[in-house]
Amino acid sequence: MGNTYPYNYNTWQSDIALASANGVDGFILNLGPDSWQPARVADAYNAAQNSGKGFKVGCLWLQGTHPQIMLSFDMAEFSCYDWQNAPLFKSYLDKYIFHPAAAKVNGKTAVTTFSGSDCTFGQGNANNGWAAVFGSYKDQIYFMPAYNTDPTRLGSFDIAAEVNWGSAWPSNGQDIEMSRDQWFMQQLNPSGKKYVGTLSPGFFTHFSYKVSSSKIAQAKCQNWIWRSDNWLFAQRWEQLISMRAAIDQIEIISWNDYGESSYVNPITGDMPPEAKLYATSGCK
Repeated sequence: MGNTYPYNYNTWQSDIALASANGVDGFILNLGPDSWQPARVADAYNAAQNSGKGFKVGCLWLQGTHPQIMLSFDMAEFSCYDWQNAPLFKSYLDKYIFHPAAAKVNGKTAVTTFSGSDCTFGQGNANNGWAAVFGSYKDQIYFMPAYNTDPTRLGSFDIAAEVNWGSAWPSNGQDIEMSRDQWFMQQLNPSGKKYVGTLSPGFFTHFSYKVSSSKIAQAKCQNWIWRSDNWLFAQRWEQLISMRAAIDQIEIISWNDYGESSYVNPITGDMPPEAKLYATSGCK
């Protein structure tokens, strides 16, 4: 959501039309704490509902014929060791858990995260913390976070599926291969949890890291490049298709993360003005 600052209802309509025309079933909305984001989220859900394409907000999965939209809480942007931010999450759930454009898996509304495996919300552990956030909706939520934790911990979490965010890129300077997918699936399968594979066209970023757009003074340099050689996007598609019997869903990273060079959409959005200042002031 961080690059949708200038978006309106019509922009979302255009993005949804383009995505749907290219076989993308829906969007994950990766949410941060900025005060302008709820209005953009509302436009996204309404545009999806009115698209006439069955497009849903929340998930870039290729499963079935009805595109979806899913909420994603970016826990790299929120403090989650106490209850401070939980009311914001609950407000999103109250508004969108039963929205016609909400992503569904097995009849439940899908919700995901970026990170969050150690979020307790003051409840002692992550399982209790997320259960408290979900409240009375818990049994109606298909929880599929990208916990980015040691895979051997996954069996202990109260989740329906795990998004393996880091598997979209190769490691150790080698071509991308499937051992990381297989390792995650080995940890998930005994407890009946599903696996969500990921892919990306690339990753490069060189700017000041944005804790949030309102915290300009807390800049530190973000300067990363992950190997994207040898037709990474096409090669990764081939790998995931070869594992299609074992992979429940596929997530494309990303639609519009221009700041990390992983986008598949033409550049149509932008950051807020203060975030642009923040992103250009720290790294030279």
